[in-house]
Amino acid sequence: MKDIQTQPFSKTEQRIKIAVLADLHYLSPALIADTPDYTEHRNSDRKMYNESDAFLKAALKRLGRHQPDLLLIAGDLTKDGERESHEAISKILEDFADKTGAQVFAAPGNHDINNGDAMNFNTPDGKAVPAGRTTPDVFGKLYAPERFGTKDVRRFAPPAGEAGGGLSYAVRPVPGLTLIVMDTLRYSADTTKRGVDEGEVGGTITPALKAWVLDQIRKAKANGDTVIGLGHHGFLPHFSMEPKAMPAYLVQDYETVARDFADAGMDGVFTGHMHANDIQKMTTPEGRTFFDIETGSLICYPAPARLVTLTRQTGLGGLTEIYGVHTLSHTATDVFLNPLTGEKERIADMTEASRANGFDTVMLETAAVHNLRKFIHRLKTHSEERSELHVKIAQGLNGLLTKRLCIQDKAVQKAGIHVSVIPQGLRETLDAVLPKLLEMDDDARDALLARTVGAMSHVVVTPEGKTILDFTNYIYQRHLGGEENAEPAAWALQTRDFLAAGGLIDAFIQIWTECALSFSSDLSRTLSVSDVFGTAGIRKDLSLVPVPGRTPLLNLSARHGGALILAVLKWLVPGLFEKGAKRGGTLCFRPDCTFADLTRDLTHHPLIRFAANRRKKRRSQPAEPLDPALPFALPPEIEKGLRQVKAQATQFVTEFADSMGHDASGIQDNEIHFNIHWRDAEGDNPLSFQTS
Repeated sequence: MKDIQTQPFSKTEQRIKIAVLADLHYLSPALIADTPDYTEHRNSDRKMYNESDAFLKAALKRLGRHQPDLLLIAGDLTKDGERESHEAISKILEDFADKTGAQVFAAPGNHDINNGDAMNFNTPDGKAVPAGRTTPDVFGKLYAPERFGTKDVRRFAPPAGEAGGGLSYAVRPVPGLTLIVMDTLRYSADTTKRGVDEGEVGGTITPALKAWVLDQIRKAKANGDTVIGLGHHGFLPHFSMEPKAMPAYLVQDYETVARDFADAGMDGVFTGHMHANDIQKMTTPEGRTFFDIETGSLICYPAPARLVTLTRQTGLGGLTEIYGVHTLSHTATDVFLNPLTGEKERIADMTEASRANGFDTVMLETAAVHNLRKFIHRLKTHSEERSELHVKIAQGLNGLLTKRLCIQDKAVQKAGIHVSVIPQGLRETLDAVLPKLLEMDDDARDALLARTVGAMSHVVVTPEGKTILDFTNYIYQRHLGGEENAEPAAWALQTRDFLAAGGLIDAFIQIWTECALSFSSDLSRTLSVSDVFGTAGIRKDLSLVPVPGRTPLLNLSARHGGALILAVLKWLVPGLFEKGAKRGGTLCFRPDCTFADLTRDLTHHPLIRFAANRRKKRRSQPAEPLDPALPFALPPEIEKGLRQVKAQATQFVTEFADSMGHDASGIQDNEIHFNIHWRDAEGDNPLSFQTS
């Protein structure tokens, strides 16, 4: 362990150098091979897995030249928790500690523990297989602070029957400083939403862990220590829309947690997860201040490392802590062997290399298909998740259909026709339909999704031909690099106006409408009318005859005119009914009649073709302008509701872009120093930020 030397010109000044890395997402070169499975994984992400080993070693080499006293790593050390990757990283970190004398502290990230996606792509037959799985116990042993020269580690012990927060600990690595490493993950049955030992994205501080952290803070402050924290998830929002749009990137109930930790005496935390360089601060009602220094991912733009100098000055009625934050970027690697190509490479500028590895159409298409496959596989193999999704869909459709479906046409009302959705019938319909969705042809489904996502990425947003993909990369990389305070480009401002005017939502509605129609066409060939409606036939009063063991989807009835309506239906869609199967005034449905059969009957019927031709002629004449995003006219009530939804979506997209592309706090995120003053007497600890 290094001795922290006081400056010769003052017996009351102490300087501590803290190196910070986050989201290494390291994939051991031994697990990489040039196979279709690895190509799919690599193309579905913007992380530079091939270079992760070289980037880590280059960052540590550069940090080592600054002789840090501590190295903090804010979680997500591995791609997906491969034990082989963890073992390789821990050895690299051990070598770093031995060479530099720095103590190393690593908080776990959501990718690191109990992750079922851990894969080995380097196999004899080229087919990816599960890699070693990392449990909390394995992680705790590999990154035990004692391994890196720390003594006197105070570990948190979860209550009996719980495991949440179990990798948390507190240390006093140097005199005057207490570091609390917090396990903010959801990987155990007592913390996950599904109640299983499988990692989830969101973060939490369990009640027991919170009480323990507060106790550690109070004890440290009683000794006059500076207290800082280390965790993966954010304790403060790093852009205004984060709590609403991306809550899984913050610890649950972050406002209360940050306030209580600040009031107890913690200066702030070092975090990761969002892959951005960003610094936020807050002041509690009690006047205490708290910061959250978030560091970007090492293998994504801008491939940063942080060097923070903490200067503790005692005297003048209290303790003044000066934090100087310096960001290291544009690092060069040594020559390394690319595990994918087997060729030697050297990257002269990690920042620029990662900038070029942003979002592209291939990546978005591959990611969409990859995630859909994972989702469908989980539904097929996890009955509890399938049931949970079933319930959510039923509840959503129940509210949409059973409460809002009504007939507005006066002629229909005059005929006494009543239509409503039966909740039980809706649930039983989902029971019949969802398995059909899971059995659809994978290749056709994937191709449709890729085509749709590709079309969305190519939407043109400026007269010069900039696309929404260009804008996404621009805004996102501004946030990742902590560059939101710079004046935005003129074309980006034009794009913002395009978003605010609803142009993007119009384009997306049109694209997704075409996707839905194509998807419905494929699905219609497998869904029978009886499966969907739970109906074996229709009576002359229009009431539906239930399929044995089913509740009809609809409650349908007519006071008069039912016989005529049945005759018209039989004339329009003869394929729907069994030939000669009319019993007691009831028309029986053909059990194997699909929606594709109905469509074929309707599109070939002379009356329908005549009506379609008339409609084309009317459309060729000047008429009221329709919503350009809608390919057909809708009843006024429905059109009004859709316009409201469109307005809400437009507002959300515009606010999200504004929030991520502009830092309202005004704090410089890369080069800054700030002071925290603790008075000897009870009182505030004012914090001031200044650009370095």
